[in-house]
Amino acid sequence: MGRYVYIHILLTYTRYTEPKPVSMADVSFMYAEGVGSVKVRALIDKLWRPIVIEEAEFIPGGMHLFSENVLLSKGCSVQKSPSGDIVYYRRGKRDVEARRKDGLQIMQFKPIVNKACAAMASAYQDNWHERLGHINNDFIKKTAEKRAVFGLDNITMDNSKCEICIRAKSKRQSYPSVDRRDDRAYLPGECLHADLVHSTVTSTRGNKYFLVVKDEASSIRQVYFQDTKEKTPHNLMDAVNFLSNQTQ
Repeated sequence: MGRYVYIHILLTYTRYTEPKPVSMADVSFMYAEGVGSVKVRALIDKLWRPIVIEEAEFIPGGMHLFSENVLLSKGCSVQKSPSGDIVYYRRGKRDVEARRKDGLQIMQFKPIVNKACAAMASAYQDNWHERLGHINNDFIKKTAEKRAVFGLDNITMDNSKCEICIRAKSKRQSYPSVDRRDDRAYLPGECLHADLVHSTVTSTRGNKYFLVVKDEASSIRQVYFQDTKEKTPHNLMDAVNFLSNQTQ
């Protein structure tokens, strides 16, 4: 069996028993639902390095805010240049960086790209295609070429056709037109069309069939719900009597 394992940005998470109010810059409040640690890539000394941010609070619908005051309280120092570059130092070494834009400090963070880890005994393309819900073969090929998942290094690619996909995607042939021998215009109640249909689901009243009766001239439809086929003649007579009374 195939198996995907995704690496999420959230490493740990503890939900608060009650939402915690968090003060915003405009003196308004938002409510944090929990706290945890977050793993991201940060630009440090011209290299993107994975870091873990501890005590990150989760606020549904909130922005990703990074507090400079918290960094300063933890012993970091900050160096700002006129060009907008901001570098934070920890124990004398360069740490996380930011840029000024529209009056805000944009931290140089980016999410760690998720990769799927796949474990499968067979390396044949057909097995991947079937076990992954008949996924497109071109997608499997591109996935292997880009190494988006682990385990496709030795996959055998071929041009075989999946019979199930061919049948499922084939279009139904159109019905040929039928010449009507009787082209005269019917009056309401003179010509009726009927069809008895078996439903795939039984209703709460125990009905699993329904009879549809349609008048050719007026397109009036009558629907009868039945629990057995034996009630069809009775319902047909009821439909005829109804139209007879309406049209005299």
